[in-house]
Amino acid sequence: MSILSKKSLLKTAIVMLLLICVSSASFAFEKGASNSENEHKNEKKQQCYVGLTVGQKFHPLHDLVNKLLSASAGCKLEDFSIEIENMAPTSVDEGIPNLVLMTNGYYHFNNSSLFTPYIGFGVGLGQLSRFINSDTKDDFIKAYQGKFGLSYRSTSSTEISFGYKFLGLLKNTPKVKQRQDYDRYHSHSHIVEIGF
Repeated sequence: MSILSKKSLLKTAIVMLLLICVSSASFAFEKGASNSENEHKNEKKQQCYVGLTVGQKFHPLHDLVNKLLSASAGCKLEDFSIEIENMAPTSVDEGIPNLVLMTNGYYHFNNSSLFTPYIGFGVGLGQLSRFINSDTKDDFIKAYQGKFGLSYRSTSSTEISFGYKFLGLLKNTPKVKQRQDYDRYHSHSHIVEIGF
């Protein structure tokens, strides 16, 4: 593992530890914006949140050992939310992105129960590392993802989510296209995830 990979993994670990501390201190808060005509009926709630997710890839099959860790921060207004998400795999292999930064949007199908289905889509950039003569070269490629799942509100400030994620990488960079090891198995992943 090169020094650059160690530094990026260290930065990701520090960010995740920081997010765990912030979320355990109940970072979520609510702001109410009321309408003067009907204050109680038209009250809008805005929640800011942080989240941690652990994902298990189940396709491609040769990558079942590799887990995907992600940390996110965002805001939710009524049924919609937007967030920034940073993803990193637990092991770094050539041809697999070692860091992905996404901007995601979600729609939450709110109902009167504690279980809320959601659907989302995101776009961003992935960092793909190549090892050439014990030196690391990084390529940045466009990434996209689609997500759906179910979240369970365990307390007033904590939600646990279970979901599916399709993560795709657009291999339109000339350097990436020429690589022998970057094939259709590395261009997309199917991931089952759990988070809070």
